Amino acid sequence: MNDIIVGYSNNKHEKDENPNASKENKIWTCKNCKEEVEDNFDFCWNCNYDKNGSLLTWQNQSLSLDKNLQSINPSEKNKNGWGIIQWGLAILIGIILIAYYEDNYSNVNSNYNPSSISSNSTSTNDILQDAKETQINKKISNRTFYSNENGLSTKIHFESGTDISGVMILTQMNCEFGYSYLIEGNRINSEFYKSACGRNSSNKTLYYDEQADNIYTYINGQKFTFSPN
Repeated sequence: MNDIIVGYSNNKHEKDENPNASKENKIWTCKNCKEEVEDNFDFCWNCNYDKNGSLLTWQNQSLSLDKNLQSINPSEKNKNGWGIIQWGLAILIGIILIAYYEDNYSNVNSNYNPSSISSNSTSTNDILQDAKETQINKKISNRTFYSNENGLSTKIHFESGTDISGVMILTQMNCEFGYSYLIEGNRINSEFYKSACGRNSSNKTLYYDEQADNIYTYINGQKFTFSPN
């Protein structure tokens, strides 16, 4: 905007140096800054407001500059050759600014990706899922669940380590089997690591029934349920 004001400043100084200029041209007073402006200019050289008291925007700035440049009579153009060059530079800068803003607007549109909305929704679902898993771990932690299916007494005890994982001890036939577990959804995925009696065991997948508050698993297609004491 400073470059634009320079062009007007030359005309103002010339008006002060030439007492006859005010007699030859009509004067209007800017409604914003009260500066006197020659009638052949559509907007104030000092504050860039037009005759109606409205501030020019960058979209119509270049057109207004060109119109004001054309309103200068030939004698004024000859007297202010250097000022006209500055006008030309101002118009060029205006065109460059318009091209710059249009290019940035295009980049904003091209960077818009509707799939990002879906990604945000997915993140929200993940947060809710993590909260559910943490809640399940709190409900089973430091508790023991029992089963006497087919006359075989079995108990499972849980000790949490993190929000969704911990240690599971399965006791069966006077032997304790140790597992590490990780909760995924309502599944309790356990991985065997040692037993107190030296016997091996396979990894196990158990499920937590939140409504019934019990643990269940499937062995050879048969469902075994473990209830709290």
